[in-house]
Amino acid sequence: MKRYTYKLSDTYLTVENPDKAGEFLEVEGLKSFSLPDIEGGSEELSGLSGLIGTMELVDWTNIGALNTSLTFAGIPDNADLLIKPGTHLVKLTWAEAYATKDGDEGWDSYQVESKMKIKKIPGGDGEKGSNRENEFTFVNITYTLRKNGTNIFEYDPANNTIKFYGVNYASDLNKALGKE
Repeated sequence: MKRYTYKLSDTYLTVENPDKAGEFLEVEGLKSFSLPDIEGGSEELSGLSGLIGTMELVDWTNIGALNTSLTFAGIPDNADLLIKPGTHLVKLTWAEAYATKDGDEGWDSYQVESKMKIKKIPGGDGEKGSNRENEFTFVNITYTLRKNGTNIFEYDPANNTIKFYGVNYASDLNKALGKE
């Protein structure tokens, strides 16, 4: 059945309570977010016997840095949960509305769960009477993208994990290194 996503309906940002593992606290005031592009490294083959031209190979074991930006209206009262030095377990959940060609409507749930470290705290400009926004940038140490509870992509470079829909594409590399 064809489905058409037509708007991002709402967001919910939580951070693990540093005083109680497994408990998540909401960080309010999120206006927008920017998630990283997931892009594998690439190598080119050319000049080889039997190869006409150039062929590009995508290397999913060579993913670049993943950064996430979160933009807030002002600075949240509990921003310390995100911006204190150290690694923070963050869950960003959002709902996207969809409609089918038969007229049915509903919402898909998306979530990014990531261990993050603060990379940039905004300075910015201000003007009297204006709405000030602050964009914080974070480095993702681990990164999991889910849709309706299904893991679409998981990345944990310290444990040689690069999974798409549960299949670890670093498995052969791990075997070559004697890790599996």
